[in-house]
This record gives sequence, C-alpha cells and structure tokens, in this order.
Amino acid sequence: MSDDSFIREVNEELRQDKARAFWDRYGKILIGVVVLAVSVTAAIVFWRDYQEKQAAASGDRFLAAIEKADEGDRDAALVELETLQADGTGDYGELARFKRAALLADEGSTSEAVELFDQIAADGEAPQTLRDFASLRAGYLLVDQNDYEAVAQRVQPLASETNALRFSAREALGLAAWKTGRNDEAKEHFEALVSDIGAPANLRRRATLMSDLLAAGASAEGGPAETGSSEQKAEEETAPAPSGREEVGSDGANLPRADEDGAVSPADLSQPDTATGEEAGEQPTETNAPANDGAG
Repeated sequence: MSDDSFIREVNEELRQDKARAFWDRYGKILIGVVVLAVSVTAAIVFWRDYQEKQAAASGDRFLAAIEKADEGDRDAALVELETLQADGTGDYGELARFKRAALLADEGSTSEAVELFDQIAADGEAPQTLRDFASLRAGYLLVDQNDYEAVAQRVQPLASETNALRFSAREALGLAAWKTGRNDEAKEHFEALVSDIGAPANLRRRATLMSDLLAAGASAEGGPAETGSSEQKAEEETAPAPSGREEVGSDGANLPRADEDGAVSPADLSQPDTATGEEAGEQPTETNAPANDGAG
C-alpha cells in the first residue's frame, strides 16, 4: 500500500468519525427543527383555509341579510346584520354595521344611524375607505338637522384635494350652509364644484342648479333693478320702447311684446321665468300679456 492510499483512507475515516459525532450530538435537534417547520407550515395552511371558509360563510350571511332587506323584511335583516356585526369574519363585521346603519337611515331613524356611522368612523381597526364613507353618510344625514357645525365636523376632513370623496364632501358642506342661511358660503362651495372639471357630471349639474338658485335668491332680495339710482329708474320708465318689441303699460313699465309669430324673445326679459317663480324677481308673471290700454 502506498503512502497516498494510506493517507486517503485515514482522512476518510476521520471524516466519517466527525460526521457520526456531529449526528450523535445534533441529530435529534435537526429532526426536531424539521418537524417543527413542517408543523408550522401545516398549521398556517390550515388556519388560512379555515379563515377563508369562515369569511365565505360570513359573506353568505351578509348577502342573505341584504336579500331580506330588499324583500321588505327589514326587521329580520337588522337582526341578522347585528349578529354578523358581533361574530363576522374579516371585514364583514364592519360591512354589516355599515349596512345596518344605512337601513336605519332609510327607515328614518336618523339619530341611531348617525351613531352607528360615527362608531365606524372612529374605529381604527376598520378600513380607512369604509371610515370615510361612514363620515360622509353621517354628514349627509345631518344636513336636514340644520346643524352646520355637526356636518362640517364629519365631512370637512374629506374635502381635501387628496381625498377621493372630496366632491361629495363639498356638496354636503354647501347644502348644510344653504340650510342654515349661510348663502355666501354655500355659493362658494357650489361654484367651486361647477368650475372643477374633475367633479362627476351629475354632481356638477346639481351644483349648477344650486348656484343658480342662490344667485336668483340674491337677485330677488336686491338685484340691480332695485338698487339703481332714482334718476336711472326714471330714465328706464320714460324711455320709448323699440318698435315691434315692447310697449309701455299704463303704469309706465316696459312690457315685453310678442313678435308677429307670437314668440317672445328671452332678451326682452330681465329675469328668467321658472315654474316656481323664485327666479322671476319682481317681473310680471304674464310676460306675453298685451299692454293695458285703459279699456279695462
């Protein structure tokens, strides 16, 4: 046997001895670590599967409660939602509380609905989007309570430029200001919505209607025709009417006159005429009436 072969055999024996010693010392620990890792993995998989099944069951209960509400069985729906709120898995507990508050609002139980919405908004464990929606719903419900401060407390934080609900929040602020007589502040909110091209089209239309209503109200209370000087009024009352367009009534006021085809030009009216008469100011209600010639 050569020296090289002998050295190789000795080294092999030494390596085997070291491996046996290492296994004798740490083998049980390694087996325990492997078993533990497999057990933890299995437990995680089992727990996730269990959670998914529980969430699916909660979702089915939530949909069943909504179906009961749609069918008119509101009382049974409220009971099911209250139960789901207590033991629902995942976010279904918060969704059940939100839906329950919405049903109470539909029934006219405003104070109870606002209380539930406020609870959701203050719940730090609820999703932020749901909390914002709850604040907005509570604010809209309080608009009819004529309490601007209560509305602003809930929706003012949502009116920031970075919030997705800013347009609805600004509408709620405008409505609350209008309901409490803060017409100038309400007009600012609505005009800002009208000029914001990022606002939804239907919301901009509502804001336009409210802006026109507020402008008409301000004009009726004291428009340019009412605030002019007495000399200007005298000149307007004595000025001759253009041929074929206007004629002067017995009281000296210029009345619109129809064209040959019977139509009255909108330019002849200083104020638009609406069905409610709110925008008509002090204009005569029958704009197409012929001038009073004194014949009775």
